[in-house]
Formats: sequence, C-alpha cells, structure tokens
Amino acid sequence: LEFDTKTPASKRQLPPTAVIDRPDLQQMLINDLDGVVDCGRDMVKYVNLPNGKVEARYADGTVETADLLIGADGIWSQVRAQMHEDDRKSATYSGFTVFAGICSYTPKDIQDVGYKVFMGKAKYFVATDIGKGRIQWYAFIGQDADSVLPEGQEALDWLNSEVFGEWTDEVKELITATPVKNVESRALYDRPPQIFRSWSDGQVGLIGDAIHPMMPNLGQGGCMAIEDAYVLAEELAKIDGKDQVKTALQKYRLRRQVRTAAVQGLSRFGAEMLLRFFDHPFRVEMENGLPKFINFGYLSFLMAAWKVLGVLDTTFKLQFSYLFEEP
Repeated sequence: LEFDTKTPASKRQLPPTAVIDRPDLQQMLINDLDGVVDCGRDMVKYVNLPNGKVEARYADGTVETADLLIGADGIWSQVRAQMHEDDRKSATYSGFTVFAGICSYTPKDIQDVGYKVFMGKAKYFVATDIGKGRIQWYAFIGQDADSVLPEGQEALDWLNSEVFGEWTDEVKELITATPVKNVESRALYDRPPQIFRSWSDGQVGLIGDAIHPMMPNLGQGGCMAIEDAYVLAEELAKIDGKDQVKTALQKYRLRRQVRTAAVQGLSRFGAEMLLRFFDHPFRVEMENGLPKFINFGYLSFLMAAWKVLGVLDTTFKLQFSYLFEEP
C-alpha cells in the first residue's frame, strides 16, 4: 500500500507531511519560548482557590499560583487522576506492546519513500525517516497484558530472530543497526472517548493524551495535542477577563470533543483489525507446473479480496482526508 499524504495536503494548500523526531520538535518549541519552560518537577496536587486562581503543588514542596493550569501530562496524567478520581485501572490495554528504536540507516529508496509499514499477523513494524541519516522504528507485537518480555540486547536479539526472523531484510537490518541504549518498550493503553466526563475543573483543563489517549496507529496522539493547544489558545484569546477562563475551557471542549473521539475510534479500530483480523493474503504460486496455495484460510481469503477491491487503500485515503481537515 502507498500512503499518499501529499494530495490531501496540496488540496488544502498545505505543505507536504514531514516527520520529525519528537524530542527535536519539543526542543525547538522550548527554545522559541526563550526560558519560559521550567522542567524537572513533579506536580502532586492542584487546588482551585476562592479568588479565581489555581495552585499547583509539587513533590519538592514548591507551590505555583496561576490563572489557568493545563494538564498535558499524558495518559497517566496526575491532573486527570485528581480531576476524575481514578487510577491506571481506568485505562484499557490494547493487546499490543511496542518496542521503539532509533538508528543510523539509509534505505535504498529514501528519496521516494519516507514512511513504511510492514504488516504481519498480530504484529507490524513501522519505519520512518526522521532526518540526519536516522530512522525511527516501532515494532508492535500482540502480547497478553501479563507477558514478560526480554530487555536490552536480549530484546533486540529476540526481535531479530524470533519475532521478525522471516521478514524482509530491511526490518532485520534496522534492528541490528540500533544501539541498545536507543531502544525502549512499553505496553500500549488507551481510553474510550470522554463524552460524559468533564475536560476541566474550575481553572484546570486537560489536553492531549491526558484527556483523549489513543493508539498510535495513525500517529495522531501528538498531533491532536497540538490541535487542542491551538483551539484552546483561540478560545482564551476571545475572552475579556480572567473570570471567563472557565467559559473558554468549556467552549474548547465543545470544539474538540467530536474530532478527537473520531480519531480515537479510528486508531482503536485499526489496532483491533491488526490484532484480531489481519492475516497474510491468500495467493497461488506455481511449483513444478502445479499450483501451490499460500496462506490458505478464511482471514487470508478476506485479505486477498480486500486487496483486489481496494478496501484498505480506500480506507487509508478517507482517514488521511479527515485528518487534514481543520481542527
């Protein structure tokens, strides 16, 4: 399959899609803020004050007071945990564990293809060019929630020999080229759309994975967070005073709820399809003048039919078209 991201962008007079390593993007944004960002402290509690301000209390004993507090602290958000009075059990395990790595590698087709997805039964491998001669890859593997997986060099050896041992050479070369220090793994969780739960509490709001965590199949977790911030900034720019912050938070939620729920649903649907319904397509090869059936089975027949009918290609085009709409 080819993922055409240029056409939907050019139709909307937008530049073509480019991939950038997230730490690089974060550092660019931090540099642009010129010393405003203060890192390295863990917030343990917030308190809405009677005077219309909010207090953030940190693990080191320090306290900050502001007109607005935004929880952008990911799926295991401390801000969300306090706001909704819930814990890790409220998240749903996706069935996938992901290994992620960065290596120095230059594919032969780098001038034509910057993003690749290698698909298999209950596993898939994503590789993307992130610039400076580097490739970032993700190995998604269907695993039970309580599975114990190898770590360090053992993990790389396991991926190369047992998990992707029979896959294309490019996948194995990427894993081999990756230093152990550049590899991390984590179980993937998400939550259903928060339709009936608040996105704010007084002067406190939530954005990104803190309120709508999603599977990474569409690569939209960070993108949705950026859209959230953009829309929230627009709503805050419309108010006349600090006493209207709560109203801005409510309007932000109304503008974002449907779109983020849709992307959450599409991401979860893709994960479920890959984990439970995807198989290698059925095909026929000739061997010694006789037909040989490869990948003989119900799901393999289904995948072959979808390929002929262009179902997956059409699905991806519709997804990309929606993702390029205005936030």
